Amino acid sequence: MKDFANGKYIKIVFWIMFILLSLLFAFLCLYKLGEGPIQDWDEARHGVSAYEMIRNNEWVVTTYGNAIDYWNLKPPLSEWVIAFGYYVFGFTPFGMRIYSAIAMISAALLCSIFLHRCCGKLSALFALLCFSGTGPLLFTHCARTADADSLYILFYTAAVVMLCHYCRKGDASLYCSCLAFSFAFLTKSWHAGCIGILILAYLIFSKRLFQFTVINWMLCIASAFGPIMLWAVARMTKDGTAFFEGMLEYDLLKRSSVALEGHVGGVGYYVEFLWSYRIFVILAILAAFAAPLLMDKAKKDMIYVLSLSILIPLVIFSLASTKLNWYILCIFPSLILLASLGVNEIVRGSRKYIIGLLSISVPIFLLLLCIRSNVKAVINTELGESIANAVFTMASRTEEFSGKRIYKYVIDSGERWEQSEFLSMELAGDLLPANGGIEMWKADESAYLITRLESVSQLDVENEIVSEEGTYCIVMHK
Repeated sequence: MKDFANGKYIKIVFWIMFILLSLLFAFLCLYKLGEGPIQDWDEARHGVSAYEMIRNNEWVVTTYGNAIDYWNLKPPLSEWVIAFGYYVFGFTPFGMRIYSAIAMISAALLCSIFLHRCCGKLSALFALLCFSGTGPLLFTHCARTADADSLYILFYTAAVVMLCHYCRKGDASLYCSCLAFSFAFLTKSWHAGCIGILILAYLIFSKRLFQFTVINWMLCIASAFGPIMLWAVARMTKDGTAFFEGMLEYDLLKRSSVALEGHVGGVGYYVEFLWSYRIFVILAILAAFAAPLLMDKAKKDMIYVLSLSILIPLVIFSLASTKLNWYILCIFPSLILLASLGVNEIVRGSRKYIIGLLSISVPIFLLLLCIRSNVKAVINTELGESIANAVFTMASRTEEFSGKRIYKYVIDSGERWEQSEFLSMELAGDLLPANGGIEMWKADESAYLITRLESVSQLDVENEIVSEEGTYCIVMHK
């Protein structure tokens, strides 16, 4: 069996399995990616800001409704990649979300390739299986949405993997880890502090920091802060220090000391959240089996790094007052890496290879159940009926709508635009959503109104329906 496992046939089997498992995870990330409803708040606001960057040709200052956005106090890297998605795949929810899916697929492949090089084929394949079974990395705020978290998780994972590589080789991968910190900051701002603490903690713990030369210091500082400073200087030329004051006062100090926007929770909030997922329990138990590697001089530092990359965000965000589930999602790739190492130790410690494989059959079965649940959730993704979804059929980016104001009159949802609706108007028709409802529309003869078909007869203004979809329609003055 060992001869077979080390022979050329197992290499062929490995690459076949690697491709199949990669395609499975790609399917979970990409299938019906554009069909889920656009989420209000973060996803919609990122989408609006990216669209207005293109329309206004303004790539430094983020806007919402063509006004400078001081609510989203994050640097604009996620908006830049969304804009690139719009250019390549069109002004659609798919074009908006594709970068998140690609980022998560990249994180999975990065982990698998790293494990293949340092531990072997089994760990590499198991990691891909774990990614497909980890629902939190797929749905809310992650791979299947246009939030910044998926991109941040990629950079967080890259920083961890590069630091693990530095543990083993002591090469220039440390600077790659520092560069990942920089890009993570440009994505999620202060969240990247977890990476900085991780790198600094390891360098102090390993005493490598005290062996740094001037060149080492210069390269670390340049890679960690160079891209950030380039953006910061460009931003300050636009509106001075206003944005940075908001970043510091609101997004860091207030968010860490006060439960903002009703996002409350105790110190045990994230432990309870994680423990509610079966996949977390599976991974945590398997990760414990990696403990023997602490006795391996070549790999013990890697175990320390992976453990710290889980504990640091867990402790920091547990102590912060504002609690949101997706703040802690960055620990899952590190947990998957540890669990994969644990599985490798279980099999390696068995007398026979086949017995080792049988001993991990139970966790594999449980993972398959998690994957089955994720596949069902992806397949059952539906648009549903809403203004945000209907407008993509009604407007279709025709010239008659481009640059025109549009008002909203829907009795059961008010006259103000929800953020998902605001984004849909911009993407679907290059329309300019305006508040004020039916009264403002009556006074604005060049504008459009979106309403329900049943409400058209109640408008008390001569009008004609220019487009309709489901129960919604767009009307104009006659």
